[in-house]
Amino acid sequence: MLRPTLIAAALLTALPLSTAPSHAAAPDTTRVQDLVVVGDQAPDATPATVVFQPDALAAVTPWNAGDLEALIPASTITVNSRGESVLMIRGASERHVGITLDGIPLALPWDERADLSLIPLDGVATLRAERGVRTLFSPPNAVAGTVTLETDAPRRGPRTELELRAGSGGDQAVRALHRGRRGLWDVTATVSRRTRDGVPLPDGADLPYHQDVDDLRTNTDLEQTSALLRAERGLDGGGKVALLLTGYDAERGVAPEGHEDADARLWRLPLVRRGIAGASLQKPLGTAWDLEAGAALDLAAQDIRAYADDTFANTPLQPGDEYETGRDRTVHLHGKLRRFVGERSSVALGARMRWTRHTVSEEYQGPELAYAQRLASVALEADVAGRGPWRLRLGAGMDAAKAPETGEFPVEDAQVEPALLARVERMTGGGEVYVAVSRRGRFPGLREQYSGALGRFEPNPDLGAERQDLVEAGWQGRVRGWDLALTGFAAELSDGVERVRLESGLFQRVNQSAIRTKGLEVAASRRVGALEVALHHAVLDAEADPGDGGEVRPAEDRADYLGALLVEWKAGAWAAGVTARWVGARWSADSTDEVDGLQELGAQVWGDCWVSREFGVSGGRLVDVRVAVTNVMDEGVWEQVGLVGAGRALVVGVRGEW
Repeated sequence: MLRPTLIAAALLTALPLSTAPSHAAAPDTTRVQDLVVVGDQAPDATPATVVFQPDALAAVTPWNAGDLEALIPASTITVNSRGESVLMIRGASERHVGITLDGIPLALPWDERADLSLIPLDGVATLRAERGVRTLFSPPNAVAGTVTLETDAPRRGPRTELELRAGSGGDQAVRALHRGRRGLWDVTATVSRRTRDGVPLPDGADLPYHQDVDDLRTNTDLEQTSALLRAERGLDGGGKVALLLTGYDAERGVAPEGHEDADARLWRLPLVRRGIAGASLQKPLGTAWDLEAGAALDLAAQDIRAYADDTFANTPLQPGDEYETGRDRTVHLHGKLRRFVGERSSVALGARMRWTRHTVSEEYQGPELAYAQRLASVALEADVAGRGPWRLRLGAGMDAAKAPETGEFPVEDAQVEPALLARVERMTGGGEVYVAVSRRGRFPGLREQYSGALGRFEPNPDLGAERQDLVEAGWQGRVRGWDLALTGFAAELSDGVERVRLESGLFQRVNQSAIRTKGLEVAASRRVGALEVALHHAVLDAEADPGDGGEVRPAEDRADYLGALLVEWKAGAWAAGVTARWVGARWSADSTDEVDGLQELGAQVWGDCWVSREFGVSGGRLVDVRVAVTNVMDEGVWEQVGLVGAGRALVVGVRGEW
């Protein structure tokens, strides 16, 4: 429903699930660590993994993927100058994070990132977030971690839900969901509609430009309609096939940078539309083999209108006006063939392919340019059970990218990067230890290389691939009633892509010699009576080295530390919770800075609270009423220089289930 309501999901999955709401049957949980549930629905968990079980996630109602920030350790979700909510794991760029829905990558290939605020969680039953490189079968470019959304749900019989909510800034939303069986098919259908007038402006936010005395942040309205339809059926001899249709249609404003006058982005998105059709197959082949395969078609469209001033007056468009239209057509294919060896070991061969074509015009009724990219990966991975508690995973593969269409720029040669993984795990009395090393590449998106972003960037067609070498180690276990997890890592990103400020005042993305990041993550959780507590904290140290004797400087947007504290109390039909979030100092891009284009942002702390009450209704129906206050202290939480997050907001939600 909203960010604070997710505290319940975190705590229900971080600790024993005996306090799960009466209408949600708790899964068979055997061990809980680091906000991780280990059981039949969440196998193969590690200290660097967080899993939310289907029933636990259904116990609350997050609205979109941008509501998941407090639940994923060592991560932050920030809103950039394009108005996109993006996920950064371990301080790494959002382009280093793979996000999938039923195995379909959600990052738009043109820009290699996904706007989480537009990804609805309608129908999502399971969420799994992994930090670092767990397997080479994850999507290419996912060198910092992956977030996997699954619409598959345990069979609980027919169920219908209706949710309504209203909040500050004219925020209004309605969502309906139905799960049931039609013949041989299990079907999930959802539809939702959300509108808002704007985001509340925090008290005392210093915005010299593009903000009047209104209590709403300039140009932050939204209208969005979303829908999802999924059908699944079992196959004779085992396995299943699933079909998915999902999409959204939106219009929204983009908050302008408040520290810039003439150079601020004064944009609106009159059209943001996306539709995805996918199919997947899981099938055992005899007793020793199994096959997984999937295909998807992803169609997307986005229009960006630039304005002369912050009144955003919709005067008639004239030929030559700044008005960017982008149309994307993408095909995804993936497959994996696995051979079981003995009872506990296996060898698998997997491949992924993505073909995308993007057409763009940067002026109204102007010429249209076409860009295309082919991205592919193939890997061989062995999972070997050793003697006793030991387990070994070894993998090798290759990632490749080729752009056969590059607009007005010359076509470049294909880029190829090796992929390697070695991981050793050992179960100890009630805990687990692991050590892993990996290498994987990340290819720049077409927009990173070839787009001027409506006059903000200088294109760099020579931008090359990044290569990450990662070493990580972790432990999880129970100490005196506390479930604890500790993870350390060190990563070096060769030819890391950073934006620099040119003498012209424009930004340009360039390959730095190296970006080095070290970090330590800790998580703890415990339940005492009706009270549940979960904490995670990460300390990071990141620097960008340009090479050739240049000055080493802080890496952009990598905070010194970040974390969250989540507390929930539940007694009978009543529940209440609070959450606190904190982010350390970091350096953010600032085109007004003539030295290095960076400005330091100080440490920030903010928090939310909520209370809920369940009501039983005749006929087996159940109603949940929830009231929340976000950013209770009305803090000015800075996303980037000149971009402030939402202030205090009151939200009321009602959800019924029958």
